[in-house]
Amino acid sequence: TEAVYDCPITEFLKPQLELKVAQESEAVVSLIQMSKKAHVVLERTPLKDSLLGVLEKLKRTRARSHGNYIPALDKVLEVLSPDYHKPTRLYLVFLSDGAPSDHTFEECVDGVKVWQVEEWEASYHCDDVIACRRAVKKYVEDEVLKRVRKLGDYFGRDRMMIGTVAFGPPNLNYRMLKQMANELPRGSFQKLGLQVGGLKTALTSLTTSLTTLRTEGSSGLTDRNKKVDQKAKIDLAKSNGLFREDGW
Repeated sequence: TEAVYDCPITEFLKPQLELKVAQESEAVVSLIQMSKKAHVVLERTPLKDSLLGVLEKLKRTRARSHGNYIPALDKVLEVLSPDYHKPTRLYLVFLSDGAPSDHTFEECVDGVKVWQVEEWEASYHCDDVIACRRAVKKYVEDEVLKRVRKLGDYFGRDRMMIGTVAFGPPNLNYRMLKQMANELPRGSFQKLGLQVGGLKTALTSLTTSLTTLRTEGSSGLTDRNKKVDQKAKIDLAKSNGLFREDGW
């Protein structure tokens, strides 16, 4: 856990604080810890030197429990929602040491949490336990990708950048993280293994992308892209019951 916090401090945030643009912008940082539920550690905290002290204290915490992607992405949308009407550039760094654990808590069509019980036990309720397990995992994958697309549709695909980072044993399956990055035009995926040096390299690359994002002017969106993004946002808002002709 210490490396997970130390590297973002030294390789990601400090370079941003050294930028001249840091003195002229209202950049903020949010931090969400992913477990069975999502926990907001920092919410829209100004990007200032004092932020480093806060993160230094978090280095003493320890990772635990499951890593559920769905509640984490729901919380991302909630935290970023104040930026809906602003020309803000948004950058999501999604760091995980493995595949999502959400399937463990989901029920199959037969009402059984098939990933929490042995196959023989589930077979009393399910005709095909293997098929049920596959279906539950597929449901989770679809829901995760749907939420990533929703971020792009809601805030604008030219405004929303995502960098997914796999920091764990190299033999694990990180396909979900790669697919998440591929859902948005400005997405990237990096697989690091367990070496701290790899994490440093990845965050150095990500901070370069963030620098580009922060220094882009509002004119970076063409008129056509602005219209397309605005239409997508309105359609999404209508489907969520958030849009009314007389305002929000």
